[in-house]
Amino acid sequence: PGAWAGPPKVAAVGEETARALRSAGARVDFVPSSFLTEALGRELPGRGRVLLLRARAADGSLGRMLARRGFEVDEVHIYETEYLPIDDRGKVDAAEAVVFGSPTAVEGLCSQLTAEEMARLARKTAACVGPVTAAAARSRGFTRIVQPERHTFDDLVGALSRAEELAR
Repeated sequence: PGAWAGPPKVAAVGEETARALRSAGARVDFVPSSFLTEALGRELPGRGRVLLLRARAADGSLGRMLARRGFEVDEVHIYETEYLPIDDRGKVDAAEAVVFGSPTAVEGLCSQLTAEEMARLARKTAACVGPVTAAAARSRGFTRIVQPERHTFDDLVGALSRAEELAR
């Protein structure tokens, strides 16, 4: 593979990631219109070589999408998700709603529950940061799903608050 031509450009999937990059001194050149990897894959401008820094568990759809668009894609796994044991199942049972920030969070929780615990949990509201996370929650049996229009945690809190007000 050839060397980078000039300074690399930086893309972030959402504003919070862009803010974190900027606070670390990076220049952010692109943020997609919606904060989804699918939008990043569709909207990333230009062509050339792309370095994707990913979790080991991430699916390869973004890299494949960019490659189909003519980008040369180098994917580097820089972290791994580790599920920790649930230390207090009573808190899970007592919750009125569950907030999920990623599909791996859905899997990390649900994979540790018994069928009986999962049946009780799935009757509660699942507040999901975006459509991919909501799909993961649906696949685990959740039917009461709250999802914000913009995929940020601030908007997720607002969507959950509005849903609770409507339920009263």
